Amino acid sequence: ANSVFGPDAVGPGEAVATYNLYELDDELISGFAQLTWRIDPSVRLVGGARYAVDSKKVHRDSNCWLGILPDELVPMPPDGPSGLCPDPRLNGYSDERTSRNFMPEIALEWDISKDMLFYAKATTSAKAGGFASAGSFNPADSPEYGDEKAIGYELGLRSSFARGILSATAFLTDFKDLQVNAFVFDDSGSGAGTQIITNAARARSQGLELQGRWAAYRSLQVGASLAWLDASYTSYPGAPCNSTNADPLGFCDQSGEKLPFAPDWSANLFADFRHDLGPRLALLAGLDIAGSDGYMTEGSLEPDAAQGSWVRVGARIGLAAPDDRWSVALIGRNLTKEAVIASSGTFGRYVVGYIDPPRTVTLMAGYRFR
Repeated sequence: ANSVFGPDAVGPGEAVATYNLYELDDELISGFAQLTWRIDPSVRLVGGARYAVDSKKVHRDSNCWLGILPDELVPMPPDGPSGLCPDPRLNGYSDERTSRNFMPEIALEWDISKDMLFYAKATTSAKAGGFASAGSFNPADSPEYGDEKAIGYELGLRSSFARGILSATAFLTDFKDLQVNAFVFDDSGSGAGTQIITNAARARSQGLELQGRWAAYRSLQVGASLAWLDASYTSYPGAPCNSTNADPLGFCDQSGEKLPFAPDWSANLFADFRHDLGPRLALLAGLDIAGSDGYMTEGSLEPDAAQGSWVRVGARIGLAAPDDRWSVALIGRNLTKEAVIASSGTFGRYVVGYIDPPRTVTLMAGYRFR
């Protein structure tokens, strides 16, 4: 269900608030097959394919409440009578669609040595379309959105050495009809609007990832990862506008703009410590540091919904049996109390963000029965 606030032409100072009654039946049938051909003892060709049929049926009605709404944030529901909305744009919508997608993939694996593997692969994937739960303000509009399709390429190298593992990956993925969750404005000029899902024409995501793990001592393992990402819309001329656009009822061209939740850089450092204190007891400890630079968090790229760079620290300390039959640990997450936006949305002139949990400390105990 999705709440929509907006003035309606029902009288001076009056408005309608709607609450969608949304039902969706979804049936997915999928099959996958894979075949490996050993070209020689060190080279393998791996091919596979998935076929998926996704059928959806939707029905949507809307309840309306009539009342006098203030200029401030609209309460839900306002005072006044309620019932099914008389507006045919909001009430009595039924439809169905079926997506059929064939998704092949192929990979070449080469054992350069017993400690080093090189691979190259190409994959295709698809995400079935569907129906947005929010209302439509334009009778010509439909809450239906189309399939998202992607083709990806990846090169990787994995190696192991005396006490560690190191891997490097380069990837490139091209998206067609990328599904984007965004806010659009009412075509009445009122400044109200609704949340929808649209299809961006094309987008590209490419980057590099490095990962490593090293057993520094018998009791201590350390590791790190570093990622660089370049993800942007290559073509999106009909994108919803944000508050920086002079005409909020029009469409904006986001071609060349970065995708939401796509930081240029992100990194992680961790350490795991385990030391036997005697024949019946082991000390456990861990430290995790994760960080990212800034990124957008909303489909229309609303500047007020931008997330700045952040660093979060987590740690744990505990005791356990040598065979891990029992354990008890004190675990702290987000010890730096970073406010990180998990998702956001714009509602008219308001921006609403939902943040990840703040600092949390948990005492956890476990026992394995045999």
